[in-house]
Amino acid sequence: MRFQKTNSGFSPLSFSFTVSNRSLKLTREGVFFIILTIGIGFGAINTGINLLYLILAMCLSFIIVSGILSEITLRRLSVTRKIPIEIFAKQPFPVRVEIKNNKKWFPTYSVWLEEDVDFVDNHTTLRHEPGSALQSQSDIKNIQKLYCYHVKAGELENKNVLWMLPKRGLFKTKGIKISTRYPFGFFIKTALFKKTEERVVYPPIKELDDISNQLASRGEATSSIKGEGSDIFGFRGFAHGDSSKMIHWKTSAKINNLMVKEHFMEENPKIAILFDNKVKAEQTKIDSYKEKFDNGVSQAASLANHFIRDGCEVEIVTRNRKIPFGSGYNHLSEILYHLALLGPVDDKTERSFETQDMNAGVIHLSYAGEYK
Repeated sequence: MRFQKTNSGFSPLSFSFTVSNRSLKLTREGVFFIILTIGIGFGAINTGINLLYLILAMCLSFIIVSGILSEITLRRLSVTRKIPIEIFAKQPFPVRVEIKNNKKWFPTYSVWLEEDVDFVDNHTTLRHEPGSALQSQSDIKNIQKLYCYHVKAGELENKNVLWMLPKRGLFKTKGIKISTRYPFGFFIKTALFKKTEERVVYPPIKELDDISNQLASRGEATSSIKGEGSDIFGFRGFAHGDSSKMIHWKTSAKINNLMVKEHFMEENPKIAILFDNKVKAEQTKIDSYKEKFDNGVSQAASLANHFIRDGCEVEIVTRNRKIPFGSGYNHLSEILYHLALLGPVDDKTERSFETQDMNAGVIHLSYAGEYK
């Protein structure tokens, strides 16, 4: 059993104790009611008036009944939630919560559902791997509580809620807290249902600025190999099996012989994004350092998202890792996953930070997202 008292006056968190996975907190009304009950008890003892004893017994019965009914309300509940696999920071996403009352006879009244969550802070230390310090739930905004007024015995209640996470990183849900003030509002009783789950929150994808748009306006690249592109490579004589659509009539008329067109092979353009996450120690003392670093990560993610959706092959290079050229949804997911967990490294880090493909377009970003 753990007792806890805070210095917040007569707030709902002023007095509390925890037994197993149940916690009980006095509300302001509960504090006043207990003080009133104690006062009535002293009055009954001092005066010996039977009516005061009767009132005291009634007040004590309210407290006991409140504990029993709140426990019945929280017993035999099961909660499941469905969180999307792909989550972007600062973008709302739907969460579906299912509450099932497994009791045979008793309904559940007036419960609040709240996530018990942590966030991995990638800025905690400068090292080669992402940081591991946890951010408390009080710092995580827009995780809404969910209220359920009534769940009948043996029935299932579905609720939908929108969440929005403030930043990229590893989002850990340790469980769901179900609390109730039922029936009289004297106590807040809370039960913790442990349902551990982890999600990686991708960096926010933002609109590209003017410079980024100029970089992103690259067209298709053309190789020196024959293929099925749009640019003409040359002409050759007509052969059996060639399509009549490939005949170049002007050239055929000039030399009095059927000639067909051959084209260059079109290749997807290759873009290498070099994001330099090396940060000097003195730069970490600047208040806006974390915000600048996250903006840089978001800029790299936005460029990768744009180019891959345009059909380009993209390579991402950081001081931690190099993800080779690739395209498609799975490749984009790999890049976003890496950037979501990316932290700064110190200025003593010496790792290869270049692309090996000399034909690729190169975009070099500083840790703050500035173009070099």
